[in-house]
Amino acid sequence: MAHMIEVKGENGESLLYDGNFLIKMRHDGKQESARNPANTFREAQVKVKEKKGVRRFEALIACQAFFALSFGDGSKPAFDELVAALEAQKG
Repeated sequence: MAHMIEVKGENGESLLYDGNFLIKMRHDGKQESARNPANTFREAQVKVKEKKGVRRFEALIACQAFFALSFGDGSKPAFDELVAALEAQKG
Protein backbone atom coordinates (compact mmCIF):
# COMPACT_ATOMS: atom_id res chain seq x y z
CA MET A 1 0.00 0.00 0.00
CA ALA A 2 1.22 3.49 -0.82
CA HIS A 3 2.25 6.03 1.75
CA MET A 4 -0.71 8.21 2.83
CA ILE A 5 -0.18 11.96 2.73
CA GLU A 6 -2.56 14.34 4.50
CA VAL A 7 -2.49 18.12 4.21
CA LYS A 8 -4.50 19.68 7.02
CA GLY A 9 -6.13 22.95 6.08
CA GLU A 10 -8.23 25.54 7.79
CA ASN A 11 -11.82 25.10 8.92
CA GLY A 12 -11.54 21.33 9.34
CA GLU A 13 -10.74 20.68 5.68
CA SER A 14 -7.91 18.51 4.40
CA LEU A 15 -6.55 16.80 1.30
CA LEU A 16 -5.68 13.13 1.49
CA TYR A 17 -3.58 11.20 -1.05
CA ASP A 18 -3.58 7.41 -0.77
CA GLY A 19 -1.50 6.55 -3.83
CA ASN A 20 -4.54 6.12 -6.07
CA PHE A 21 -6.91 8.97 -5.25
CA LEU A 22 -6.83 12.59 -4.16
CA ILE A 23 -9.63 13.09 -1.65
CA LYS A 24 -11.03 16.29 -0.14
CA MET A 25 -12.24 15.81 3.42
CA ARG A 26 -14.38 18.11 5.55
CA HIS A 27 -15.42 18.25 9.19
CA ASP A 28 -12.00 17.17 10.51
CA GLY A 29 -11.83 14.10 8.28
CA LYS A 30 -15.35 12.87 8.98
CA GLN A 31 -16.92 13.62 5.59
CA GLU A 32 -15.55 13.02 2.11
CA SER A 33 -16.57 15.83 -0.23
CA ALA A 34 -14.71 14.91 -3.44
CA ARG A 35 -12.53 12.12 -4.83
CA ASN A 36 -10.57 12.05 -8.09
CA PRO A 37 -8.14 9.49 -9.49
CA ALA A 38 -4.60 10.74 -8.80
CA ASN A 39 -3.57 9.96 -12.39
CA THR A 40 -5.86 12.79 -13.58
CA PHE A 41 -3.57 15.35 -11.85
CA ARG A 42 -2.62 18.22 -14.18
CA GLU A 43 -1.08 20.98 -12.05
CA ALA A 44 -0.90 22.69 -8.67
CA GLN A 45 -0.82 26.41 -7.93
CA VAL A 46 -0.06 28.05 -4.59
CA LYS A 47 -0.47 31.66 -3.55
CA VAL A 48 1.14 33.01 -0.40
CA LYS A 49 -0.72 35.59 1.66
CA GLU A 50 0.88 37.33 4.60
CA LYS A 51 -1.00 39.32 7.20
CA LYS A 52 0.52 40.68 10.40
CA GLY A 53 3.54 38.40 10.00
CA VAL A 54 1.46 35.23 9.60
CA ARG A 55 1.79 33.33 6.33
CA ARG A 56 -1.13 31.52 4.81
CA PHE A 57 -1.21 29.49 1.62
CA GLU A 58 -4.06 29.13 -0.84
CA ALA A 59 -3.64 26.07 -3.04
CA LEU A 60 -5.49 24.93 -6.13
CA ILE A 61 -4.91 21.45 -7.52
CA ALA A 62 -6.31 20.52 -10.93
CA CYS A 63 -7.40 16.91 -11.47
CA GLN A 64 -10.71 15.85 -13.06
CA ALA A 65 -12.12 18.51 -10.72
CA PHE A 66 -10.40 21.33 -8.88
CA PHE A 67 -9.40 20.99 -5.23
CA ALA A 68 -8.88 24.18 -3.20
CA LEU A 69 -7.35 24.32 0.27
CA SER A 70 -6.12 27.10 2.56
CA PHE A 71 -3.47 26.18 5.11
CA GLY A 72 -0.72 27.58 7.32
CA ASP A 73 3.05 27.11 7.52
CA GLY A 74 2.72 23.88 9.49
CA SER A 75 1.07 22.09 6.56
CA LYS A 76 3.43 23.37 3.84
CA PRO A 77 5.87 20.40 4.02
CA ALA A 78 2.98 17.92 3.66
CA PHE A 79 1.60 19.92 0.71
CA ASP A 80 5.00 19.89 -1.00
CA GLU A 81 5.22 16.11 -0.45
CA LEU A 82 1.72 15.67 -1.88
CA VAL A 83 2.49 17.65 -5.02
CA ALA A 84 5.79 15.78 -5.50
CA ALA A 85 3.95 12.43 -5.24
CA LEU A 86 1.30 13.56 -7.75
CA GLU A 87 3.99 14.84 -10.14
CA ALA A 88 5.89 11.54 -9.87
CA GLN A 89 2.74 9.57 -10.63
CA LYS A 90 2.03 11.81 -13.61
CA GLY A 91 5.28 10.50 -15.07
